[in-house]
Amino acid sequence: MIQRIQSLFLVGTIVILIVVAFWLSLFDFITTDAIYRFDGNGISKSSRVNQELLNQVDIPIYGILILLAGLGTLALFSFKNLDKQLRYTKLLWGFYIIVIFGTVVWRYFFATNQIEGEIIHHQFSYGFYLLVIGLPFIQLAIVNISKDMKKIDSINRIR
Repeated sequence: MIQRIQSLFLVGTIVILIVVAFWLSLFDFITTDAIYRFDGNGISKSSRVNQELLNQVDIPIYGILILLAGLGTLALFSFKNLDKQLRYTKLLWGFYIIVIFGTVVWRYFFATNQIEGEIIHHQFSYGFYLLVIGLPFIQLAIVNISKDMKKIDSINRIR
């Protein structure tokens, strides 16, 4: 009964982090000349007409997301020591919040300075929303780890 559901939540978070790191963009800007896509590899500038890649600026954001996935994997495999697993999961939750807020701050304050031309449309992409969906998974993992710890403590009191 112990260690089932929180493993699923942690695996879900790890999968979300890997998918966002390598395949999805975080936000997009559409200008009069081009489309700017911010993803795990950095900033890519494509033409609006034929989606031809014009320029790529490498900012390795995927490294941060992979480190978070590694911390989630460490929390997942520390199932024998629930105190360590809870500590790692809380640490993952804190860093995850920092990454989400950092993404929002970067989008509103710094990304507009890296774009040439008049901005017609801007939006958060599916990758950002998927990243936000991962946060409740971590919270649910923390709640279920705490429940398991309470169960073990109550069983130890009976002995």
